[in-house]
Amino acid sequence: MRCPSRGSLRIRTGHLTRAPGRRGEKLRILDHLAEELRLDLPRSPALGNTASDRTLLRAVGKPVAFEPDTALAAQARGTAWCRVTRDTVLDALSGL
Repeated sequence: MRCPSRGSLRIRTGHLTRAPGRRGEKLRILDHLAEELRLDLPRSPALGNTASDRTLLRAVGKPVAFEPDTALAAQARGTAWCRVTRDTVLDALSGL
């Protein structure tokens, strides 16, 4: 897998050039990575733990609520989203 071009997100370096905490930025980052790396989002997992991660989780085919807050837990219960804890996350992800 090649790294995206300079000025975009850097993969494998741990360095982000965008702030994922801003509203909507996680989804923009996901869209950028999906295009740049040719990801198949309907077959991809994503993890989220707060209600602000809902749009990100809706964008993938394998959403995982990781120790979700109350609002995200309610969303996960109303859908087929996987809910995991620190103790179960690796087993759950390996089964996706």
